[in-house]
Amino acid sequence: MCQRGRAEPRPAGNEGLHEAATFQLDNRVRAAATLLQDTELLGRLSAGDMLVLYIEETRQQDGSAPIFKLAELAQLYKSRMEQLGVEVDNRVHSTRLKQRLLAEFPDMRAYTKGRDVLMAFESDIGTALAKACEQDNNEDAMHIARAAQIVRRNIFGEAKPFNGFPEKCQEDSVPQLLLTLINMILEGPSIKDQMEEAASSAALTIAQLLKFNSVKHKRASNTAAFAQLTPSSKQPMYHAPGEPSSTELMTTIVKLKQIKFL
Repeated sequence: MCQRGRAEPRPAGNEGLHEAATFQLDNRVRAAATLLQDTELLGRLSAGDMLVLYIEETRQQDGSAPIFKLAELAQLYKSRMEQLGVEVDNRVHSTRLKQRLLAEFPDMRAYTKGRDVLMAFESDIGTALAKACEQDNNEDAMHIARAAQIVRRNIFGEAKPFNGFPEKCQEDSVPQLLLTLINMILEGPSIKDQMEEAASSAALTIAQLLKFNSVKHKRASNTAAFAQLTPSSKQPMYHAPGEPSSTELMTTIVKLKQIKFL
């Protein structure tokens, strides 16, 4: 891979010259540089060879579908030239480097993503997309597991016994972090949606259910959870009227008919 700058002014006698990059031309330039002992040109050619070799070795790795950033390849090329003693005044011309890489690898394609230029082989696009989706799923699973650890630490970190029904007893009965997370799930994570200070009744109910049914270790059997009350705690009592018998129901219907309600 030969690198010649186009920004330099050309002499009048070279007006008919054109820039070219082919395999045969590179071989001829290499042979001429070796004959003339042009160390700078040999360094440029060697740097290009090392870059091509790096791409080939990366691609040959098992299960690898590499995607190269053109900026990183240009930096590798520049570093290699400096190691070979070639003076590099400015940064490597990325566009010319991209054109030479595309000429070296006919099945390589260049894709633009914002300010970055990504280089990938056409046959590896499907594998790269599959790996990207798999990586996204793995990252999502890690985020969910981390969020669960944080919430559980807050659930078991604070113990509040039942002391009646003071003001804001529902909000105080669950960790604020758990309540905030449930609000974000129900109403969205936008900061505008979270400006309300009071939590919704649905979020409070769900938070209380989660705290009530959370255990430090998995239960041996799938049984219902029961609240653990301390001796000083007052157990809430609930009373519901019993279901009326059929005789009581018929008596009520007869009375309603007598007063012409039915």
